[in-house]
Amino acid sequence: MHRHQHTTRLLIIDDDLLVRTLAAEALQSAGFDVMQAADGRTGLTLLEQHHPALVLLDVMMPGMNGFDVCQAMRGDPRHARIPVIMLTGLDDTSSIQQSYEAGATDFITKPINATLLNYRVQYALRASRMIDEIDRQRASLANAQRIARLGNWTWRPKDARFECSAEYQRITGMAQPAPVHHWQDILRNVHPGDAERVAQAMQSALEQGEACAVAYRLLGRDGIERTIYEQIDPFRDEQGEIYRIEGTTQDITDRVATEERIRHLVDYDGLTGMANRRLFSEAVQLGLNQSARGNAKSAVLDINIDRFKRINETLGHAAGDQVLKEVARRIKGSVRARDIAGSIDETAQSRLSARMSSDGFAVFLTDVRRAEDAAMIARRLIDAIARPLPCGEHELTLSACVGVAVYPDNGDSVGTLLKNAETAMRQAKTIGPGSHSFFTPSMNTQSLARLQLENDLRGAIARNELVLFYQARVDVPTGRLVGAEALVRWQHPVRGLVPPNEFIPMAEESGLITPLTEWVVRAACRQLQAWQQANLPVVPLSVNLSARSFHESGLRDLIQLALSEFGVAPSLLEGEITESVLMQDVSVAITRLHELREVGLELAIDDFGTGYSSLAYLKRFPLNVLKIDRAFVRDILTDTHDSAIASTIITLGKTMGLTVVAEGMETVEQANHLLSLGCRLMQGYLFARPVPAAAFADMLRDGIAAPAGLDIQHVESGVALPAPDCFALAPAAGHQQRPLAGVAAAGRLS
Repeated sequence: MHRHQHTTRLLIIDDDLLVRTLAAEALQSAGFDVMQAADGRTGLTLLEQHHPALVLLDVMMPGMNGFDVCQAMRGDPRHARIPVIMLTGLDDTSSIQQSYEAGATDFITKPINATLLNYRVQYALRASRMIDEIDRQRASLANAQRIARLGNWTWRPKDARFECSAEYQRITGMAQPAPVHHWQDILRNVHPGDAERVAQAMQSALEQGEACAVAYRLLGRDGIERTIYEQIDPFRDEQGEIYRIEGTTQDITDRVATEERIRHLVDYDGLTGMANRRLFSEAVQLGLNQSARGNAKSAVLDINIDRFKRINETLGHAAGDQVLKEVARRIKGSVRARDIAGSIDETAQSRLSARMSSDGFAVFLTDVRRAEDAAMIARRLIDAIARPLPCGEHELTLSACVGVAVYPDNGDSVGTLLKNAETAMRQAKTIGPGSHSFFTPSMNTQSLARLQLENDLRGAIARNELVLFYQARVDVPTGRLVGAEALVRWQHPVRGLVPPNEFIPMAEESGLITPLTEWVVRAACRQLQAWQQANLPVVPLSVNLSARSFHESGLRDLIQLALSEFGVAPSLLEGEITESVLMQDVSVAITRLHELREVGLELAIDDFGTGYSSLAYLKRFPLNVLKIDRAFVRDILTDTHDSAIASTIITLGKTMGLTVVAEGMETVEQANHLLSLGCRLMQGYLFARPVPAAAFADMLRDGIAAPAGLDIQHVESGVALPAPDCFALAPAAGHQQRPLAGVAAAGRLS
């Protein structure tokens, strides 16, 4: 006989010892573990203690009979599922009926047949396990439906019978299933905006027997709007009539919200909430299609904030982000719906203004009757952006340039219009801040030329087309040449000498500024080595360090390697950094400046007074030189503010022990005025223009002729001195050879 792998415990409750013993022996021989009880109460006690897998229960017992014991078991949730086999007389049909009513699982008649008993017990146990598994699967399914927010329902139209799962009730807010006489009762809470579409789907299922799926919004009893995905399946009987409809209902509210967030991330700018370039392009295409059908004009406006990079550099990126958000708000507020809408729906309107780049925006205008219409809106946008804008402790006044490309005059595709609008915007930049410009075909020629120039620049370093020019720095009262600024020029094979204002901004935009800076540092060190090997009395060279190079951690290693390779003393190299670069990230700037000072470089701050730096920061920077920007020098004789600023910088430099250099000196009158303010170091066209290395070598050898009319006096004692005839390191004859490395240049003021 089959032996169980795992012993199953059974309980026999019977007051007849013989019956109890025979049944126990038969079941034990089949491999069961059998407990016995002579009365109902003892049986219930053993049930509490051991929780058997099955109970054999005699009907007629003194005291508590089998019916009472069975009812007690079914009343306790812990024992309600245990199979109960009642022991009855052979013809006791009333007891059998009463046993089932009390909750019995099966019955067996006396006298007991051992083989039949064993099979009945095994069958009852197997059925119990199957029921448990079904219940487990049902619970698992219900849990899965709860997690998936998936419910189901069945409707039989003929008898109005409607059944549904608990999850369906939760999703729809239904209290209890009720008779459903019409399908509208099932979907009575559908959002009015979706009701017609859902009605068509349900009607199709009822009339044509077609399965369908539909998503719609549902207004729950809790007042919350949910998004539902419904699958509807009709079933026909043998006569072909639809007798049952089943529905699977899923709450996809969270999924739809997530998908919407993803779409928003894909289609919209995360900072300003405006459409991004991709979505804007799609919306413009729709607008162009509409314009083509109506034989109408439309326009793309490219909007760019002037000098926005400076805001990031001086006030930080957080402030820059606030500015961008406010500009976006002003753009959206300045372009009225009738300017962009036409017959485009409300959803599309939000896509017709966009953020296209870090500081660039765009607007699409429909139904442009005259060019003046687009010009008027461009002017309105420029004026809106120009309104004073609070930013932390500062109040900024921005300006923007706008380029306009008109459809179909300036292009019949999205790509062409966007490109031409950007070209027009760049033309507006050349006019000046706050300007707007319409695209003209000639602009494409200029744009292509600029693109060609950028491509040429990429290979200029490898082709050895770059060259350094040097502009002398002089100590006016003593007549000494004390330094020079190394300025990069591009010797283009076709265009000739390209000035830096044409290719330096291009290098910054294209990312070429870092290799360009490296080339300048190495070229300056190589030239210092060459002059010293030619026995010339060299002076320190000042090189400009770009923002990107300055903030990269490898700058110190680059300079150290160049100095070592060419055997140049660090004191012969000066690094120039603009004020805006230093203020971009003060903590990084302080770290980088200290690194360069450890190398032995002199450090100068260029464009001082043109940015937003404060004395609190300035005193933390390990600097050697302050340079008065040429913007203050140019009008110093006619603008009292410029003169006052220059005087303040000179006094500040002396107080902090810094050397002050005035740039952009063009007239003797400017030089004399700055001498009277106490500034003695100057550079500019008045003394020397930037010249190639060979010409500057002549200056090192022979000096520079001093301009006539200089009013020289000792800036500290006030003792009058004769004006120098020339600026040189030493008398013209008998120069001494300077050491290659390790000794600072004579005459270097610090």
